[in-house]
This record gives sequence, C-alpha cells and structure tokens, in this order.
Amino acid sequence: MADQTEKDEDLIPEETPGYKPPAEKDLATIVSADADDESLVKYKQTLLGGLDAAPEAAFPEDPRRVIVTKLALVVDGRPDLEIDLTGDLKALKKKKSCDKRRMSI
Repeated sequence: MADQTEKDEDLIPEETPGYKPPAEKDLATIVSADADDESLVKYKQTLLGGLDAAPEAAFPEDPRRVIVTKLALVVDGRPDLEIDLTGDLKALKKKKSCDKRRMSI
C-alpha cells in the first residue's frame, strides 16, 4: 500500500517558485496572431490538421476542450493499430484485441 501512496505523490505537480502561467487565449486569437508570417501560418495549419480557427465547429454542442476521436498503438516492427473512438463506446468495450503473445488489450 505504501508503494501506491508514493506513486500517487509522484503525480502531484510541483510548484515552481516565481512561475506565473500566461493568460489563457482562445484558439482564434492564437491562429490570428502572426498572420503576416507565412511560415508560422503554415505551421499552425499543420498543427490544426486542416481545421479552421474554430474547432467548436466540429462539435458545437460539446463543451470539452479536447475531444479524442482516435487511439493509435504504434510498435516497432508491427502494423499500427488504430481504434476509432467516435462510435458506440459500449460496443468498443466488448471488442477485444489480442497480440501474438496472447496479451489482451
């Protein structure tokens, strides 16, 4: 039980004296900043994966900031395994995947 307590304590973030986090900005503000720098505009478009400055447009009714739609397992020497998380998650929980060593995932 002591080992679990130590592991839990490792998850608590440490405070850095004097650090003040920057003010929050919405995505539209970040995207529109540096609009005159072509390389930054291209870099931001690459990061967004083709979305415009309003990711809310993809899921307007969802208040979450991050929406995970796909899970990928990448292992050297093995084909990649991608799991689509946009469908029925109850059905996904019933589906099992097994690797060559017979470890259930």
